[in-house]
Amino acid sequence: MDPGRLAVGGKTTVDEQAMARTAMKGVTDICRRATQCRSCFADLSIKPTDGDMAQPRWIGPGYFTAKQRVVCVLINPGKGGSVTTSSAIEGRAHLRAFSQGHCDLKPIFDHQRRSIPTWGRGKMLAFYTRGLGLDLDAIALANIAWCSTADNKYPDPMLLRCFQEHTLPLLLELEPNAVVLSGSKTHAFALHIKAALPGASVIGTLHYAHRKGYESEKAELERVRGLLGGSTTS
Repeated sequence: MDPGRLAVGGKTTVDEQAMARTAMKGVTDICRRATQCRSCFADLSIKPTDGDMAQPRWIGPGYFTAKQRVVCVLINPGKGGSVTTSSAIEGRAHLRAFSQGHCDLKPIFDHQRRSIPTWGRGKMLAFYTRGLGLDLDAIALANIAWCSTADNKYPDPMLLRCFQEHTLPLLLELEPNAVVLSGSKTHAFALHIKAALPGASVIGTLHYAHRKGYESEKAELERVRGLLGGSTTS
């Protein structure tokens, strides 16, 4: 069975579809507010990248009807590569249109779905799909900090503010069964998430770009797959 769906005659039920639509409206509102937020750049000693704004992250089309909902959380979107590539220009155009209320999240997610295989030179997708056995179309991604910064530095006040104002409300709307915190800096938010989502498993693990070596990664992936249990697809 496709883990991105609950089997009811091979289809999601009307109630499940309605719940997914309602949840996505809440997600959309949270993400649009985030794209309009510039508070960290106004009163903290950090600068944004050129033309950048908060970047909502991928929510698979099968997330809300998955038998177990898994959100993978990283620390920040990173400075990224050239802002002049056609892909980067397209991505920024979608973000601006969404922020101004001219479209929903679909163009952003469609663009990300095409781009995700290249993120982290392919390491990110491999870590979560091949490594943890997750189905990209049935999971959600999130960052603690939603904006990238010019010097790729993310001070604690920025992380805490963005988490409280944007990431935590997003997690509450997503109602995951499991939250995978990737990278040591995300682990600091585990207690906050557990308090807000007492029914969810909160699992700290490596960042996909760690430097601990193959054997450490192999053992860690096996450990996390065991904790996720039925969340995995293989």
